[in-house]
Amino acid sequence: MEENQKRMVEVVVKYAEEYGINIDLDPLNNPDDLEKFLKLTLMDDLRFDSMDTVEMTMSLEDEFEIDLPDELFDNLSAEEYTVGKFFEVVQKQLDKTRVGQL
Repeated sequence: MEENQKRMVEVVVKYAEEYGINIDLDPLNNPDDLEKFLKLTLMDDLRFDSMDTVEMTMSLEDEFEIDLPDELFDNLSAEEYTVGKFFEVVQKQLDKTRVGQL
């Protein structure tokens, strides 16, 4: 697992645990669990509401010192709003930020 993905997993797992959401997976240490974790939907599987998603986004912004504008997530339907898709959007923003710093 690459470092950015590891950090993103840590943020999501920590956020979920703080709010009493039990993730019966060990995505940091088990590749099969990571694959399952990335397929979880934020709203249905993790039971995140819109405020949870905003707060988790802010946690990721703090972790990576980036800005994640709302419009980055506007085109995702509830079914597409998986942990993995969320991570893809964050990674694209990290890549864009990195390119802008060169």
